[in-house]
Amino acid sequence: MISLFRNYILNFFNSILLLFIILLFIPNIILCKTEVNNQLDYYKAQAHSVNTINFIEKHFKWNKIIEVMIDSKKPDGIKEPEFLKKIGKFQHYLENMSLFHITNTSSLADIVKTMNQRINKNKYNFYKIPDSKSELTENLLTYNLSVPFGRDLNNQMNVDQSAIRLTIRLLKSSDMQIKRVIRAIHDYSNKYLKDYRVNVVLSENKKNASNSIERINYNDFNKRFNIDKTLLIVFKDEKGVFNNKTLNVIQRLTNKFWKTKYITRVDSLTNYPNIYISGDNLDVRDFIKLKIPNSEELKKLFSLYIKSGKVKIMLIDLLSSILPYSKEKIKDLIKNPVSKENIADLIAETIRLKLPLNKHNLKEFIDAHISSNEQVVKKIMSKFFPTEDEINSFFQKYITKNYTLLRELTYKVMGNTALRKSLILPYLKNNQSADEIIIRLRDFLDKLPPNKKEIEKLIKPYVKGRKASNLLVDVLQTVFPVYYDKRKLKEWILKETLSKENLIQLTSDFFELLLPMTEKELKLFINNYLASNKHESEKIFNTLKDKVFYSRFELNKKKRIAMNDKLIKGFFISNNSNATIIKLSLRIPDFNKKKIDYFLFSIKKILHKENKRSGYQFYITGF
Repeated sequence: MISLFRNYILNFFNSILLLFIILLFIPNIILCKTEVNNQLDYYKAQAHSVNTINFIEKHFKWNKIIEVMIDSKKPDGIKEPEFLKKIGKFQHYLENMSLFHITNTSSLADIVKTMNQRINKNKYNFYKIPDSKSELTENLLTYNLSVPFGRDLNNQMNVDQSAIRLTIRLLKSSDMQIKRVIRAIHDYSNKYLKDYRVNVVLSENKKNASNSIERINYNDFNKRFNIDKTLLIVFKDEKGVFNNKTLNVIQRLTNKFWKTKYITRVDSLTNYPNIYISGDNLDVRDFIKLKIPNSEELKKLFSLYIKSGKVKIMLIDLLSSILPYSKEKIKDLIKNPVSKENIADLIAETIRLKLPLNKHNLKEFIDAHISSNEQVVKKIMSKFFPTEDEINSFFQKYITKNYTLLRELTYKVMGNTALRKSLILPYLKNNQSADEIIIRLRDFLDKLPPNKKEIEKLIKPYVKGRKASNLLVDVLQTVFPVYYDKRKLKEWILKETLSKENLIQLTSDFFELLLPMTEKELKLFINNYLASNKHESEKIFNTLKDKVFYSRFELNKKKRIAMNDKLIKGFFISNNSNATIIKLSLRIPDFNKKKIDYFLFSIKKILHKENKRSGYQFYITGF
């Protein structure tokens, strides 16, 4: 038997060897292919999460989005009532075809219907597009003027208001299912929307999804509707999201995400622009506003209980919540001279806290805390902002090698904060794309800051051991209102006691900094800084709770509104109201992997901190 096996091996050795080699290299071929695909769309690969998609599918009953652009073919055409009425009928058709597995659709038509209903005392039969063009135009203008910057309707319509987008959310979205929906869009458009241009928005790798319908590239669609990449944050509370703890988490995350680099827009349940009628006026406000007590009432209450001896405890608690140091280390930083190593560490932490910094503010910080030597300042600044030589090299690569033109263009760019195409157009050759170069230029000028260890290594040769009070003032300035000047904050750090007036102001502002907070956190604040006994603690808590928390009646009212609002239910909250989505819009070029990684790390860091505070498990994915 052994000899037969040996003969078999010898006879077929070459074939077996070839098979072995093929099997050995197949995984590498697959990996190479994956790497190439990831390079083509690195953001999707890094941000995608199967667990999150499954979570959304389970709780929101959709796992795929199709975008459709509907163009009226004329400026301001979307303000024609007939146009929006036809869009509304189109949505109704899609949502009522069970074969398509469409969970919901959304467009500008839904917002216009909601406005009309609110204006007409919330009567059900007024949930429709108004017949008057002037009324429709006025309502849209009022809406855009009422919402804060970055939350207007510009992501629902294009610049000349000739086209709108229609978002379709589906479940069970196989390739066959997608094709079936696209075919239905095509058939309906040819029959009922033939006066308009209808485009299904497809990514590059879906070009073969349908040959019979006009398509628009996703990047072109994003530019036209001012839409960026999207990241979804989802989490749940088994008892439902309409409780103070969950709503506070949504508010905290919404506020933090707005301050995160590369995020251009944050949409959530709490900041959803809800339409109200105040007298005869239409108003748009956050659906669930952060409850903040009246400042004077707060000071009056605190003045009855405040203890001057607790000022240092408050300071240490605040600093330890900002810096990654223990309370013992904070005490040591306040009281004693600090070693060169610890000063370098604190400077690095403070710079990271203060980011993003413009050139003037960074130079001012370096002069104050590191060195005023011109060469040292220049060296440190070069790690945060591109140098003149680096900008020169960029233009050499992409535009011209002519020395005179290079100097002229570099000088123009260094003196401009707003980069517009007109700046570089005169220097471009006929075959060059101004859009592409301006995107690359903006990306190039937006230099990623060094990490903490890199900053420490960079500054350590130029710092000395000393008192840390001035640095701690800079740390406090990152969280306190602008009217707290350095002198006032330094007094708080150095003095053991403050005047009662300053102490009341400080405690009141510190309290507002901690908002929104849970009931447990409110009780902790009262016990740590105000109350001397249990009776006082309960009395203060009962006075404050209605000022910072929504009542059960108010929460139920908000829930009823949300569950009957088409633009909230199914997207910002699940059908059973126990899960919620926060949508982040961000602007990072696909070709810059480091910035995508930096952004995703920042988001995960925020979520990790919130997980430790609230206990919620968060899921994230790119869409």
